Amino acid sequence: MSHLKDIESPASTPSSFLEAVNFCIHVLGMPAPEGVNTVISCRSRALADRALANRDEVKQARPLTVLEVKQLESYLQDTSNSAVDRYAAGAFLFALFARCRWSDTKKIYAYQLDVLDQAQTVLGYIEFRTRSHKTARLVARRGLAKPLVAPIWGVGERPWALDFVEAAKETHMDFHEQFFGPLLPAPNKDHTFSSRSTGSKEASCWLNAILETQDPEQLVSSHSLKATTLSWCSKYGMDKTVRQVLGHHSTGSKSVDTYSRDRAFDTMLKNIRTNAFAPDATRSGHLQEPTAADAATEFRRSTDLAEVEEPAEETSSHDNSSSDSASSSENEDDLENQDTLDETSLTPHAPADPDFLFFQHRRSRVAHKKTVGSTKPLFVCGLKESDAFLEVAETALTKVRLCLRCRTCKPVRDLGAFASFLKKQRTS
Repeated sequence: MSHLKDIESPASTPSSFLEAVNFCIHVLGMPAPEGVNTVISCRSRALADRALANRDEVKQARPLTVLEVKQLESYLQDTSNSAVDRYAAGAFLFALFARCRWSDTKKIYAYQLDVLDQAQTVLGYIEFRTRSHKTARLVARRGLAKPLVAPIWGVGERPWALDFVEAAKETHMDFHEQFFGPLLPAPNKDHTFSSRSTGSKEASCWLNAILETQDPEQLVSSHSLKATTLSWCSKYGMDKTVRQVLGHHSTGSKSVDTYSRDRAFDTMLKNIRTNAFAPDATRSGHLQEPTAADAATEFRRSTDLAEVEEPAEETSSHDNSSSDSASSSENEDDLENQDTLDETSLTPHAPADPDFLFFQHRRSRVAHKKTVGSTKPLFVCGLKESDAFLEVAETALTKVRLCLRCRTCKPVRDLGAFASFLKKQRTS
């Protein structure tokens, strides 16, 4: 204990050391030294308690201000900045508006960009999913993915998500249906991305560099991203249950709160854009009279803005239970007069997956995957292949009507076919 005090160890180290001594004596049965009645004296316990009482105050990551979020959006829109840095700013904005931990973005998939362009008004959401998050083990048996949904409009004068997609194309991080990996990979020296994800400390340094934070007391971290919009929701007076759903916490309630989360969040951001809500003001000045027009209603898509890649009939799913039914109902309207699926109804949608062959049922139009080179008449989900399925390159419905089990399965090579291939190679 004297040694720990001399080296100025962390405040919790003396208590942890005493717990280890108790474990050795009472659990492992380690005998006490001869002539010693009490191994842990009262003085030792007092030293541990004093260390805890004098510990430094916990410094939590502060939320970003509205001006700093606008600065991130402006940095993303400025094409004079480096494309890699612009893409990083977009990744930080996604984590901020999707209210997710930075660790949630290390393994994402199922990219969707749901944009409504009607009467020259652009609204919508950008969405990813992840099954690698803090509580993944608790929901792994239920097969549920964690949706990460962010509105394309933030607090600036342009939809940041569309600029983010454009920056992704410039850095060869073009999102597509089969995209899987980190949202922000670690950069290489040649301004390209590696395969590993950017760590939380690296992301914090990168974020402060973009914001040009000079004061050490005003530094932010990757933990600030999730805390920012959730603190805004609290100051806005949003219902506690809705805030729990927005923060990806289980509430035990029905899906009515899940459906209302995005609407309440969009309304709050709209009030920030019109200056009707000022999160950075004091309590008496949070709610004010709007002094500016909503940029989302005045914004007009110009020719230099990226066109949406997804077909107009596809919709993004903000809830796990309604993703397939909502999208498939609109696609079926285009093919309602076709009793069977033939080659004339196929349209190119995305580059074919080199690991799989696609088969689609002639009537139900449910698509399945089969591993390339497999000699068994089975799809990756275990369903048996038959004449009712038609092999297709890819269809407009493959994305929304793909079998759920085939969607998550990885290619499994046929070991028998692979052994035959090796035998032929040796013979030749």
